[in-house]
Amino acid sequence: MEKFLTRDLRLLADGVEIAQGCRMSLLSRSHLGLHPALRLLSIFQLSDASVALLSAAQHVEVYSGESLLSFGEIIDVYTRSLSGQRITSLTFSPGFSLWQASVSLSLRAGMKASDTFRALLAASGASVSLASFGAEDVVFSRPQAFFGRAFQSLDALAEACGGDAFLSSAGICVVSRVPTATNAWEVIPPQDLLASPQPAGERLILTLPLRDWSPGNLLQVSFQGQTWQGRVQSSLLQADNASGPWKAEVELSLVH
Repeated sequence: MEKFLTRDLRLLADGVEIAQGCRMSLLSRSHLGLHPALRLLSIFQLSDASVALLSAAQHVEVYSGESLLSFGEIIDVYTRSLSGQRITSLTFSPGFSLWQASVSLSLRAGMKASDTFRALLAASGASVSLASFGAEDVVFSRPQAFFGRAFQSLDALAEACGGDAFLSSAGICVVSRVPTATNAWEVIPPQDLLASPQPAGERLILTLPLRDWSPGNLLQVSFQGQTWQGRVQSSLLQADNASGPWKAEVELSLVH
């Protein structure tokens, strides 16, 4: 499995690369739904100038090579000393401003679900756009009213269309809960599995090479004569560019 162990991590804060040469350790969670997915990056021996730049930034991205592993809005930057080492802990989350936003919005009858999504996002003021809409784009025959937390209204709207929403680097994506004939299944070669698949009821846990396994993606995997198909429900990325874990744990919701 050495081909998967190129321990390269790069950190960009508002588009500016920092922490070159530092040890970094990433713990990144993603899931279907718009509730914040908190992510943690620990940076060892980061300079005062880079800490100041990071503290003033709004958005961060973590890459391995050219592959975007994790991203989000900065929530907290905290530096401490532990066993003689200076460690800066960066907490971030995609869509954190959307999670904080509230809406109070009334809409006319006859609007499509995708247009309703766009109206809710505009009303939230969170500067998040609708990147894709793959659920049924139903037309609401009655007027609609939304009041309260923006992400809860958006999650409920996605559910009403038979779908789920999640945040990608491009914006909100809505995927159908029921795969269609036009959906593409990504086939995972058996040699890419870092451990045996672990069935858990209607879920399957896969240990896979490190990359951004986006929620909603459709995967097919075969192992020892058995084949599973499922949608990515959640993922956990663990990446340390010095030692320790370098893998993704992916939870599939199985499709029969």
